[in-house]
Amino acid sequence: MNEEEFKIIDDDHGADGRMFKSARVDPITQITQEREAFFVSMRKKIKKNGNSTENIFKHKLVRDLMALGEISLIDAIDLEFFLNLSRLERNIWLLHSDNHLIDAILFMQDINNNIQVRMSEVMTNFILGRSVIQQSKTLCLSEAEYRALSKENLSKRVFNNRATNFHKAQLIFEALTKTNASFFTVNTNETYEFNIAETLHLRKDCARDIVTTAKRISNYRIATNNDDDMIYFKVINYLRTSLNPEVLHNAKNFDENLKEMQISTFKEIISQQQYSNLRVIQEEGNFRDADSVGAECKNSQQK
Repeated sequence: MNEEEFKIIDDDHGADGRMFKSARVDPITQITQEREAFFVSMRKKIKKNGNSTENIFKHKLVRDLMALGEISLIDAIDLEFFLNLSRLERNIWLLHSDNHLIDAILFMQDINNNIQVRMSEVMTNFILGRSVIQQSKTLCLSEAEYRALSKENLSKRVFNNRATNFHKAQLIFEALTKTNASFFTVNTNETYEFNIAETLHLRKDCARDIVTTAKRISNYRIATNNDDDMIYFKVINYLRTSLNPEVLHNAKNFDENLKEMQISTFKEIISQQQYSNLRVIQEEGNFRDADSVGAECKNSQQK
């Protein structure tokens, strides 16, 4: 028997404050406590039964679903507990589960919207970063611009081009690092910040919670002959289409892209190259190559 099968996923969904059975305990808290005790007792029964579920479930629906392989062990125990509740308790727990599912989907939408917006900013910065690194390496001038510059100003131009663009690349790298550090923020009683990897993990946990809750609601409604809305399949379809696959792919590859940019920047640092390479665009659209500003300046001096 797998210990993990008995882990209750996000079942402490809070309380709605309505009075039930006891003036001091709200109904959701009371049912939750009873449910946790039920899971413990069922675990003991299964262990005592040689890790077998035979004759463990008293409700025929649960036994049938288990026999058909339509339900996991933990969901079977959950459904068995639900069917043990009174009609009023079932309605209260089902409403609580519905509300939790809505909250989870709204939270998922918040995560997805944040990923969509922030990744647009991130990918723009990656493009700019790669661009300015390339621009730091090479300065392109038209023939007219080239001829108008003195050799001193030409030397300054190619030096400043490298320095300016390389500095831009460093600023973009720093901006990406800061963006990653506070990619997604949750404001409750305290403020929690998540980087991109943590946000994706949070999204995965939220999706798992949504699927688990929807599946159990579907089981409850099947048990009460009220499963007309096919909630489980609607939830699966929503999760599959809730975020652009390309955006999700870019988010998953953020660390790799940032490392690539960091390596490119580091290579530029250790290259000890002070000047951009100069390329002169001639009037007919061709390039007149100059391997370095030193060679170009030397040619200028000879003219």
